[in-house]
Amino acid sequence: MDEKTRSEIEKIVAKTIQKVGFNHPPITIEPILQELKVDRNFVDLEDSSLLGRSKKILRVGGTILANILEKIKLEGVWLPKEERILVQKTLPDPKIDWASFHETNHKLLPWHRQFFLGDTAQTLDPDFQEMLEDEANYGASALMFGGSMFTKEALDTVPGWESLNLLQKGYKKSMVTTPRRYV
Repeated sequence: MDEKTRSEIEKIVAKTIQKVGFNHPPITIEPILQELKVDRNFVDLEDSSLLGRSKKILRVGGTILANILEKIKLEGVWLPKEERILVQKTLPDPKIDWASFHETNHKLLPWHRQFFLGDTAQTLDPDFQEMLEDEANYGASALMFGGSMFTKEALDTVPGWESLNLLQKGYKKSMVTTPRRYV
């Protein structure tokens, strides 16, 4: 991801945090979803009837969607026409949190919308899909840690596990995502 994209994502995250009114951690997803008017539902994304017959006929890069879904573990989906995100209901709480923030970023990043309404040669390119997912991951991390809020606080700590534990407890995020954001 280039610096211009990273900077744009950080601006969108900062604006969202300000608009929702977060002044201190923890940053929770519910007020953000409410502000964006996005519904979140917990479903079994492995349920063959959920995506219906379409997964048997849809092709992504020449491969039938059902075959792709057998190989990957789908944790969340953003449905832009319905203003809804679906999250795999069997995920542990920290992964539900991550999937929710990730899918919300697909909604927040205005250039993502067009790519979720139908496929083109560009969106079928696995490298392009990976780029969109990297952007949503970067945005999810920035959003769930309050953008510059966490960075400022982390810079004031002495590097070490004690600091990570304090940050993790304050932000109420997992001990996987907290060190990743810290680094």
